[in-house]
Amino acid sequence: MTNAPPKPRRCEAFPIILVVRNRKVMNKLIMFFKDEEGATAVEYGLMVALIAVVIIGVVSLLGTNVSTKFNNAATTIQGGS
Repeated sequence: MTNAPPKPRRCEAFPIILVVRNRKVMNKLIMFFKDEEGATAVEYGLMVALIAVVIIGVVSLLGTNVSTKFNNAATTIQGGS
């Protein structure tokens, strides 16, 4: 028999102790992931961006057509072709 120190035993309750000690942290994390206000803000942001892209596209298409129509009307009024 040797006088070697005994091997340390692995604590079986370590994960439970860790969870009990960090219960406040776990509760905050759970509340953070359950909170949907941030997701709602992101969804509204995406909708606003999509609406802005559509408006820019429509205005650029209609702007060119309206400009052409006004130029044709001005030419016709002046007696051009």
